Amino acid sequence: MNQDLKNVPVVASQPDVASPQEGTFLELFCRRHRCPPAVGKRKILWRCQHYPALTLLARLLYLLKPKIFRLDLGLISQVGHETDAHRVSENIKYSDAFDQYHPHTNFFRQTLGLRLSRRKLIALAHEIFDESQSP
Repeated sequence: MNQDLKNVPVVASQPDVASPQEGTFLELFCRRHRCPPAVGKRKILWRCQHYPALTLLARLLYLLKPKIFRLDLGLISQVGHETDAHRVSENIKYSDAFDQYHPHTNFFRQTLGLRLSRRKLIALAHEIFDESQSP
């Protein structure tokens, strides 16, 4: 068996030439980070925390009490189906979706700032879609 491997020629791999990819915000994010959608939503949540220094605390609280982030994950699900950054931005900025999913009503969200930053979510959408359009 080892002798068979010695006779196999080694071929240097060529970098793949990236072509513009199509998909929704969540699909493109998950493809980039090689994760399933449920994990991708949480990765987006951690990446777009209002106060990044509290991400570790947010992750710990998620393990203990995931309901705290239900509304943020709902917003991520809602904008996750959009197919361009402008629509993600419009969906968050000019609709009631953000207010519906992002009330500052409890201690964790309002006092500690453990919540999704819509500005960071919009910036991430632009980053993901801009990258997907690059050849």
